[in-house]
Order: sequence, then structure tokens, then C-alpha cells
Amino acid sequence: MSEATLNGTEYTYSFVSTMLPLLKEYTVKLNQLIEQCNRVRSHKPYSWLMRGSRETELVLSEQRSQIQLQIKYLIPPAEKLARAVSGMIANGRLNEFERIESEIRLAEFEALLLSLLQYRDPNHRSPMQKI
Repeated sequence: MSEATLNGTEYTYSFVSTMLPLLKEYTVKLNQLIEQCNRVRSHKPYSWLMRGSRETELVLSEQRSQIQLQIKYLIPPAEKLARAVSGMIANGRLNEFERIESEIRLAEFEALLLSLLQYRDPNHRSPMQKI
């Protein structure tokens, strides 16, 4: 049965059972990516690398490139997820507990997403970018 043919109760159950776990999972992933960004920004990638050495700069450059690529491909679908959850909160047939949980999860997710935007390549723009 497709999502379009589900009645309101089944659609709400589908949302709660799929979108909220997905939001939780990607909140963790965004947090991990921000931590990785902070490590690279503070030049602490590995304890065995010496600050300022050519090897350190090569490792940091490669890590920065990998992070930028992850950010480039992660942000657009993350923004779609945030919009989908926001729409369901506004228009869905959620009970009060589901609505509150969804709002809290979405707030955590959006805060991390906005934090991640500060690490993005400055040449890339997003409709959600506020920084």
C-alpha cells in the first residue's frame, strides 16, 4: 500500500516509526561531523602528527576536503528531512506526545544543521543558510 492511500492513522504511525528514528540517527551523524570539523579546525587530527609539519598539513588538507565533500552531499537531503518533519508537525495528525517529541527532535537536528553550515565551503550557498 502506498503512502498516498494510507489513512491518517496509518500515515501518522508510518511517520513516527520511520521519520523520528531517521531524525535521531542523522542528529548523531551531524554531531559527529561537527566534532570532526572541530578537531580539524583545532589541528588535532592525530597525536602522532607534529603541528606545522608538512605531513600534518597534508593530512589536515585531505581531512578538510573529505569534510567539505560530506557537507556538500549531506546538507541538501538533511534540509529536506527537516522540512518534511516540520510539515508533518504542522499538518499531521499527531497526538500531543508525538508532536512534542517531533518538535524537540527537529529543534536538535536543525541546531546542529545550522552549526554545520559554518564549516561549509563559503562558495556554496543554501536556502537554509543563515550564517
